[in-house]
Amino acid sequence: MKDLLAYMHPVVQVLVLLLAVPFRSPHFFFGTLALLLFVAGGYTGWRLKQGTERYADVRDIHGFLVYFALFIALAVAIMGFILLP
Repeated sequence: MKDLLAYMHPVVQVLVLLLAVPFRSPHFFFGTLALLLFVAGGYTGWRLKQGTERYADVRDIHGFLVYFALFIALAVAIMGFILLP
């Protein structure tokens, strides 16, 4: 039972935080999207460094993910101006 509570506590905490007002903003949504795109770009970059049989395809995906993440991050920075006092 103790392990179940230890597992469920962070899940419930994240759900409670997502219901908070600042976390329902487009800034948070697109910021999370940019973060996930950067992580995916980092993973594909790691695959390129390790060597892969589909090098050209992975390189194209890597370039797309990173440039798209940069574009979304720029949009998030502009959206963040609304949240400033």
